[in-house]
Amino acid sequence: MKRTTSALALMVALLIAFLPVSSIPSLKAVFEAPPPQWSRTYMRMLNYSVKGFPVSAEDEGRFVIQTTDGGYAIFAALIDHHYEPHSGGVDNRTSMVIKTDSSGEVQWEKGNSIITSNPSSIFQTKDAGFLLSGDNQLLKLDAEGNVQWSKNFDCYFVGIQASDGGYVLAGFIPDYDSVAMLLKTDENGNLLWNKTFSASSGWSRASAIVETDDGGYAVAGYRDGAWFAVTDSDGNLKLSQNFPEIEGYFTSIAKTEEGGFILVGGTSPG
Repeated sequence: MKRTTSALALMVALLIAFLPVSSIPSLKAVFEAPPPQWSRTYMRMLNYSVKGFPVSAEDEGRFVIQTTDGGYAIFAALIDHHYEPHSGGVDNRTSMVIKTDSSGEVQWEKGNSIITSNPSSIFQTKDAGFLLSGDNQLLKLDAEGNVQWSKNFDCYFVGIQASDGGYVLAGFIPDYDSVAMLLKTDENGNLLWNKTFSASSGWSRASAIVETDDGGYAVAGYRDGAWFAVTDSDGNLKLSQNFPEIEGYFTSIAKTEEGGFILVGGTSPG
C-alpha cells in the first residue's frame, strides 16, 4: 500500500472567556472583543491512505464540541479538490478527529476512510464515545477514537442520541426532488424505523432535530417553505407548520428553558 506524508495545519483553536457584565468597568469594554485564554494551531504530518491510495488533500476544520472531561473534540475534513467524480480518478478524501484536553493539548487523533466527505455532525455519546455523521455514513467511535461500528443509509443526515440510547437521524433522501426523512436506530446503529415527509413543491429536507420532553422529536428544515414539525417517539407527525414570511429554510433548532424552541434559518433552500 503506497503511502505519503503531507503537512497539514488542521485548524486554529481559540478559547475566549466572556466576562460577566458586573466585571466590565465601562460601556466601552462591552464593545471590545474579549482576549483569548489560549490558542492552538494543529500541524500534523499525516500518513494516511484511502483505498490503497495516499491522502493528498486540503484540510477543513468543520466542527468542535466540548467533551464531558472538559476537553474538546475537533471533526475535520481532508478534501481533495482535484478529484472529479466522473473522471475515473480515485476519491481519496477522508476525515479525522482530534481530541484535546481543556488547554487544547492533543490527547489523541484518528483518521478514517469511512466518512470520506462532507462531515455534518459530531457529538459525544452516553458512553463517552463519539458519533459522527457525513453524507450517508454513520460512524461510532469509542472514548479513545477507535471505530466500534459504521452504517450506511440511502440518505444524507445529521444525528442526535435519544434518551433511550438509540440514535435519531434527520436529513433527506437525495434524488431529483429530495425528500425529508427521519430514521431511528438502536445503540448499535441497527434501523428501527424511518419516516419520509414529501412536499407538494417536490423538495423537502430535515436539517436539524432535538428530542422533546415527552420523548418525541422537533424538526427544523424545508417543506414547501421554512418548516417546523413535532413528532411522537415513533416519528409520526403531531404538528407540521410552515412559516411563509421567512424566505428560505431552517438550518438549526434548540429547546428553550420555557419549553419552546428557537430556530435559525438560511435565505435559500438550495
